[in-house]
Order: sequence, then C-alpha cells, then structure tokens
Amino acid sequence: MRTQILMPLLLLLFHVAHGQIQNSSGNTIFFTDRAKQLKFETAAKEKSTKFEIGGSGKIKKLFSDYWKSYEYYFNDSNTGEKRETVSTSPGLIGKLSFESNKGFFKSDGRTKFGAEFGFIKGIDKINRYNQRKLAYTFGASAKYSYENRTVLYDTISFSKTRDYPNTFSLNFHSELYPRWKLKGLVIGLTWGYAYETNISTLTGFQDLPIDFQNTDITSLGDEDGKIGELEYLNNFYLGISAPFFPFKERESNPNLFNSGVSKIGLVPYFRYTFGDANIFNPGISIAITDVSLNKDEFQEIFKSSFNIGVDWLRIDNKWSGPVVFLGGTLSALELFDHKEKNIDDEENIDRKAF
Repeated sequence: MRTQILMPLLLLLFHVAHGQIQNSSGNTIFFTDRAKQLKFETAAKEKSTKFEIGGSGKIKKLFSDYWKSYEYYFNDSNTGEKRETVSTSPGLIGKLSFESNKGFFKSDGRTKFGAEFGFIKGIDKINRYNQRKLAYTFGASAKYSYENRTVLYDTISFSKTRDYPNTFSLNFHSELYPRWKLKGLVIGLTWGYAYETNISTLTGFQDLPIDFQNTDITSLGDEDGKIGELEYLNNFYLGISAPFFPFKERESNPNLFNSGVSKIGLVPYFRYTFGDANIFNPGISIAITDVSLNKDEFQEIFKSSFNIGVDWLRIDNKWSGPVVFLGGTLSALELFDHKEKNIDDEENIDRKAF
C-alpha cells in the first residue's frame, strides 16, 4: 500500500509531467494527449497498481488537408499585434500498459498487459481568452489486453481453474473548448466498444490458511482469485467529464495564493457501460496542475498533473464504493529537449487568420 501511495506523489514532484484524468477503473475520462510526447503514467487504488508508457509522433498530414497542423490567430484592431488563439497538430500514438494486484515482479500475482495504437488531432497550445470559435481535439485507438493468470473457483465442483483472458476495445474521444464566459470550463467526451470479461464484477477469495481468525473476526490478505465463471461480454460505453478551473490566474505578477488556487481543477464525470453489462460510474476528481487552464496566455494544456478522486459503481442495480484512487503522469520528452521553441519557427504548419 505504501508503494501505491508514494508512486503518484513522486510523479507530482516532476514539473515536466503531462496530465490526463482517469476513473478508478483506469479508464481515461479526459484526454490531453498531443501530437508529440513521451510519457509515463501511474495509477493506484486499493487492490491494484497500473503503470503505462506511451508516445506519439507528429506527422505532416493525416488523411487530408483538414488533418494538418494549423495555427489560428487574429490581428488586434487596437494594437495591430498578432494574437494566437489555437494551434493543433495530428499524430500517431502508441501505448504499453502493465497492471498488477501484487506487484510486477511476483510470480503469483495477477498481471495484465496491454497494447494500444491510434491517431489524434491534438491541441498544442491555446489561449481561452483569445478564442474566436470552438476549439476541439479528437482521437481514436484500438487496444488489446492479455492477463497472465486468473484463478476461478467453482462453488459446485469445489475446484479451481486457471484462465487467460484476452480483451479488445475500440476507443474514441473528443475534448471541446467552447467560446463561452466560463473560460476555465471544458468538456470531455469518450465513447467506444469493448469486448471484455466479467472479472471485475466477481467476488474475490483468499486461500486458506489465513493469517488470523477467531470467533469474531478474520484477517483479510491479498486476493488469490475470483468466485464464479468467466464470461466474455460485448459492451459499449459513453462518458462525459467537465474539468473546471474556477479561479483565473492573474496576467502579471500573481501572488503565491492566486498562482496556487488557479491550478486546482474540479472534474466531475459520468461513464455509462451498456450491452451485456449495465454499469453506472459517477465520480469526481481533483486535478492539481502546473498550468492553469483559466489564464489569458497562449500556452500548453495540463503540462503537469496529479489527481486524486472518488467514484461509485452501480452494477446491475447494485451500488458499490466509494472507491478512492490516486494518479499521475510524467512526460519525459522535455527531459531530453530543453530548448524553448517558438511556434512561428516550426515548419509544416499552416497559419490561418480570422
């Protein structure tokens, strides 16, 4: 448990982190992926720890001219100065993930391996106060997962069996940055298809002998397996989130208090899974970032983030929870590239005035 808590806290110390927000099940509810990055991500909850490494590469064009790199700007009518609003770029992404209930190097643990590939049209930089129209991102990916061992106990035959689940999903997401008065509020949408198992809904068991037992209590150790039969499910999901940074960061010389509270965002979210399963997943997360979304400046989004959240699950009309979880992400690309880059110096980017 100590390792599960320390890992996200260590990630918080790195000022080069790149953030995205997940729920307690490890599903991303708000993406901040961009077209050029290398990142490390970790998430921890009571019974498992997840680690993910991923990267993306910017490309010149994807499918058509619409999927090129663009910078949008306008000329200030009072000063004549150029005011950047949004810059976007397409890219190809790839991710590898590892999740374990006992530790990645223990042979008796249950470890899940995943690989994901896709493409994105991400936002490189944005100034919410200079926006002239809706800005948005879009991404699509396919993910395959394999679990090294799942022990199942049959209550009829009183026997244990092992299975090796394989799952697959098609995932889509879009983030909307509307031109409205609440500059610190944005919308995240996720949807897709998942060929998955019922493992998360089965009751866990612990092998005998247990560490301690008397007539009143029994000690609870690590989970050794699940009670029931493994089933494969065809599910679809829809999700919505609304990251909100209520405090604006001052444009010049913000004090320590203003600089701190402007980087705290509240992220309510809801995810609904339907098909062979029926799961409601409401929750809320607190994000602490090094870049405030509510700031009058042309800047990157969520360059650093640490998240703590709580959510609930309603599975087949039965509620469980609350589940408290921690998460954080480290983007390592900046560790190897310390040069300040002006977007005007970049090649293969079209600039549009309006």
